[in-house]
Amino acid sequence: MKNNKKIIDLLMILTILAIVSSSIIGRGIGDLDELWNFNVSNVFSKGLLPYIDYNTLVTPLLQMLAGIVLKIFPNELITMRILAVLLISSILFLIYKILDILNVHSTVKIFSLIGIIFLEYKYFCIDYNFFALFLTLIIVLLEIKNENNKDYKYNILIGILAGLVCMTKQTIGMLVATSTIGYMVVFLLIDKFKYKKDVKEQLKNILFRILGVLIPVCVFLIYLICTSSFNAFIDYAILGIKTFSNKVDYKYLVESQNLIIKLLSILTPISFFINFIISLKEKDRKMFIINCLAISMFVVTFPISDNIHFLIGSTTAFITITYNMNNIIKKILKNKNILFIKLFIENFSICILVTIFISGVYVNYANIKNTEYYSKLKHYKFIPISESFETEIKKVEKYIEESDKKVYILNFDAAIYMIPIDRYNKDYDMFMKGNFGAKGEQGIIEKIKKEDAKYLIVKDGIRRNWQNPEEVRKYIKENMKYKESIANYDVYENY
Repeated sequence: MKNNKKIIDLLMILTILAIVSSSIIGRGIGDLDELWNFNVSNVFSKGLLPYIDYNTLVTPLLQMLAGIVLKIFPNELITMRILAVLLISSILFLIYKILDILNVHSTVKIFSLIGIIFLEYKYFCIDYNFFALFLTLIIVLLEIKNENNKDYKYNILIGILAGLVCMTKQTIGMLVATSTIGYMVVFLLIDKFKYKKDVKEQLKNILFRILGVLIPVCVFLIYLICTSSFNAFIDYAILGIKTFSNKVDYKYLVESQNLIIKLLSILTPISFFINFIISLKEKDRKMFIINCLAISMFVVTFPISDNIHFLIGSTTAFITITYNMNNIIKKILKNKNILFIKLFIENFSICILVTIFISGVYVNYANIKNTEYYSKLKHYKFIPISESFETEIKKVEKYIEESDKKVYILNFDAAIYMIPIDRYNKDYDMFMKGNFGAKGEQGIIEKIKKEDAKYLIVKDGIRRNWQNPEEVRKYIKENMKYKESIANYDVYENY
């Protein structure tokens, strides 16, 4: 039986790697989230400092770790994609192991994982939200695995992990840290008033968790102070958030044309309330813990409630939904536990895994075989690209390099052109509302007034990103002179 379990675990790992790599490795250039994450990791690897030298709204743990990797290994986008494969595969295997510890049946586990992969397949990439999810799932795994063995070292470790989530994305991290302490306080109160237990040890453990959270937070604060980045951090990551006016209402999900997204957007919030009722009624502390952390991760969904943010934010909640479904199935089949049915189900699970593994391998093979051209641009090597798109990139690059003035591309895709020529322009290479610090678009306009440079804006008639800083565009068109056009851009200069 143990050997069968090891075989299934190994097959699961191979299957996950095959499927995830088929999603990530063979993509063309165009995922801007991927390029922005690569860009900031790339400049960090070259010694630039977050907030002072490059702009970011979030705490920079993922950027720093990826930057270290890019310093050691080839500084190419393909390296980041390999990291993405490892990150996403680790997330999926953590979900599998959590469901295993919760005694979810192998078939239910596998179909649950297939469902998550099916929903999130096209969104897999290296991203701070996924990394925050990864750290949160490690906390979930440790909490439910060590329910009765929690000494001070363990509680400090949980606190440190929660603190690392804070260092990955401050908004999620604050809620995850609060949850890891909050449910311990709830358990302490229940034990004290309902079961009349001595709770001194639990109180100590809560304090150790707080200490654990403070360790990475204090290290980060010391880093900011030592690099004179503290004020810039406040400007971009705290005060700058108020200028982040980009929003997609949650009703976008509820009214989605995708029936699965529509149903899940309704079911997920409801499941939070149901889980609390079930966990308190059944005295199921594992469920209570997972549900608290699931709610903390759900904040990813806001304020941009699109598919990718919703699915990442709901992934931990999917674990509780699977757990409840498994319990319902157990009750239904309680009197039908016939040996040959059990064997059939287990063998069916293995067959499903083998089929998906072969499919993943085939997709990878097909991607390699069908790719006609790989980029020869610096940092984009081994990435599929059309020759016409690469020619366009080279055309814009040549214009930038031969210009007698500094050139800024005021568009969300600026990084595509700047990365291959190793140029980074703070505030311009991730040109979207909310990324400019406390002064917002007015701050950018003030900078433009002071610098004699060339500014490229998208031609009229070409669709602009919904987060495009329209006030800046309006200022340029009304107060600067048109010079010429290059590719999809019009070039403006000061009079």
